[in-house]
Amino acid sequence: MGKRRAPELYRAPFPLYTVKIDPQTGLIITAGGGGASKTGIKNGMHFLSLDLVGGVHSATLLHTHETDTRATMCMSLGGDVIAAGQDANCSLMRFRAGDKSAPRKRGGKGQNGDGGGDVAQMKEDSPQMVVGDVGAVQADLSLQDPCVKCVRFSADLTLLLSGGADGFVRVWEVSFPSLKEKFSFRAHKDELEDIDISPDNKHIVTVGRDFECSVWSGDQLAVGLCWHENMPQITEKMYRYKSCRQVVHFLTAATFHEKKLYYIQESHGIVVTDVTFLPDAPKSKAVKGNNEVVMLSVAVDSRCQVHAISNRRSFPLWLVLFFCGLMVVGVILLLQSLFPGFI
Repeated sequence: MGKRRAPELYRAPFPLYTVKIDPQTGLIITAGGGGASKTGIKNGMHFLSLDLVGGVHSATLLHTHETDTRATMCMSLGGDVIAAGQDANCSLMRFRAGDKSAPRKRGGKGQNGDGGGDVAQMKEDSPQMVVGDVGAVQADLSLQDPCVKCVRFSADLTLLLSGGADGFVRVWEVSFPSLKEKFSFRAHKDELEDIDISPDNKHIVTVGRDFECSVWSGDQLAVGLCWHENMPQITEKMYRYKSCRQVVHFLTAATFHEKKLYYIQESHGIVVTDVTFLPDAPKSKAVKGNNEVVMLSVAVDSRCQVHAISNRRSFPLWLVLFFCGLMVVGVILLLQSLFPGFI
């Protein structure tokens, strides 16, 4: 009996490094590629719609945007603008929906030999979507193998953060079609893994390959976090921080004592490069179905998989209160029968 695998949503003709879901349109955006190497593997960005038919999720390829010799390693969505980490640059692209009546290519079960999704073809002409380059800025100054590792828009879309292989955080003021650097600072001794900014734009959190997680107020270090300080059984360099998120006034870099709800071992069989959750937005409700959580994952194997957790059964609050009331009345009646004159 083979290993359990999550349903394959679709397969791209290049390695996938990042995936995002636009909450406004419900579009899935994946990106990756083979880089500048002359292997024949192209670089591109795919726009897909997500559907739920008969309780089964499927994806439809709407548009492919080629990115020349640049593989997209990370993305952040800011309204209709995509910030993409491509080599040493942070590139900006604007997208909008086109003619919805045009024919589409479905990424369901195909003829690729193993029952997986169709291998999507690189088709630049697509009336379904219009994607245009807005501009680009150099966001990593490494002398060798420069790479923008992470990008993030602020909640109000006034700032864009980038982190690179040179260990620097760069904060850009957003004024399309250009970006103006507001300030920059050395955040880690090694390359950054992830970055985020608080809703009020006052604090930045970063994690790097140097085993450190840091919270910054502007360019000044506010708090440094270490695994082994809270868990003595863990050595200093047993685990490396890989991602981080700021929630209201603090951050979530790692949590402990969770209850395992879902687990698939080696679902992709190779490095998983990004995951994203179906957002709690009107466009996503129809495709969420009877699931508590729907998550997408992408990997170097070019596959995009869908992971769904069905709603756990629970009693409505009113029903719980009703039964509690009945129990109280029952106890009172029992005591009255055993001890006349109790009430």
